[in-house]
Amino acid sequence: MRISFVVAGRMVVGGGLRVIFEYANRLTLKGHQVTILWPQRNEEPDGLAGFADRLRALIYLRRPPEGPRWFDLKARLKPIPNPSERFVPEGDIIVATRWDTAEWVNGYSDAKGIKFYLIQSYEIWDGPKDRVEATYRMPLKKIAVSSWLKTLVESISGQEVYGPVLNGVDFDMFYNPEKVYHNPRRIGMVYDPTIRKGTADGLFAFELVRRQFPEVEFVMFGKDFRGVDVPEYVEYHHDPPQDMLREIYSSCDIWVMPSWLEGLALVPMEAMACKCAVICADIPMVRDIGVPGETMLVYPPRNPLALADAIVDLIRNEDKLRRLSTAGYRYIRRFTWDRAVDQLEKIFLDLMEQ
Repeated sequence: MRISFVVAGRMVVGGGLRVIFEYANRLTLKGHQVTILWPQRNEEPDGLAGFADRLRALIYLRRPPEGPRWFDLKARLKPIPNPSERFVPEGDIIVATRWDTAEWVNGYSDAKGIKFYLIQSYEIWDGPKDRVEATYRMPLKKIAVSSWLKTLVESISGQEVYGPVLNGVDFDMFYNPEKVYHNPRRIGMVYDPTIRKGTADGLFAFELVRRQFPEVEFVMFGKDFRGVDVPEYVEYHHDPPQDMLREIYSSCDIWVMPSWLEGLALVPMEAMACKCAVICADIPMVRDIGVPGETMLVYPPRNPLALADAIVDLIRNEDKLRRLSTAGYRYIRRFTWDRAVDQLEKIFLDLMEQ
C-alpha cells in the first residue's frame, strides 16, 4: 500500500510523534510505501507567498528541513511548504494524526487515498473545542488509540470508530534485565510545565513524601530546561538522549504519572517495561494498560495528598512494591508494536477491499 501520514508542528520529542514514527517505520519494514508529510506552515498562503511556497517545494528536493534527531526514522519524511493538496502525493491511504491535520485531509480529493484519522487524544488542550469536535464528525475513517477515546468520539460523532489500537512498547529500547531495588528509594516523574500534565501535583506530593522520608531520592526528565518550580534536591535530566531513558527508568523504584488528561500515555508503559512500580492518576486510559491495585496503583486526579499517600505506602511496604513492579512488567509485555501494527494494517486492508 501507498500510505501517507500527515503531521504538523515541530519535530520535538513527544509521545504522539513517536507513535506515528513507530507505525511508519514498521509498516515500511512490512513492504509498504510510507511517506510522512510534514507541512512547514499550517495554511496555504495567497499571492506572492503562495508562489514562494511553490519554489520552496523545489528547494526541499535538494535541501529538505532537518527531521527528528531523537528518532531513527526509516520511513520517508517529506517536508512540504504547506498542506495544500498540490504537494500531497496520490496514494491508497492517507492518515490525519491531529485535529488540524484532519481539517486538511478532509478537504483532499479521493485520489490521495482512503482518508483515516488516527485520534491520539481529546485535543481540546491544543485547539478550540468546537473545531476539535467538528473533526470527529467529518467523513474520515476514525481509529482511536484507547477505549475511552473510542467511546468519546463515537458519542460525539455518531459514527463508527475503529479500535482501540493500543500503543506498543519498544522492548528493545525499554528493558531492565537486572532489577535493583534501591535504599533509599528513588521516585521518578516526567517534567512538563503544561497544566494538564499535573506536574505541580507531582512536585507537591514529592515535598510531602520528603517531609516523612528526607533520604528518598527524586528523579525527573523532560524536554524543557529545569523549571524554577523543580526543587534543588531533584535529580534532573534535560532532554536526555532516547537511549538514556531506559537508564533513568531503571534507576527508579517508583514512577508516577499525575496527568489529568492523556489519550494513551507511553511513559507509564515504558516505566513498567523497566520494572518500575507505577502510580497513575485514575484517568480513563489507565485501564487499557493495567489493572489498578494489581499491576499499578491509582489515585484521584488532581489530588497530590492521595498521590503522596500512595508513594508512602510503597516506600513502607517493600513486598507490595516488588509485587507491583513484577506484575506491571509481566502485564505490559503483551503490548508489542508488532501487535499494534498488524491491527492497524488489517484495518487499512479491510477498508481497501470494501
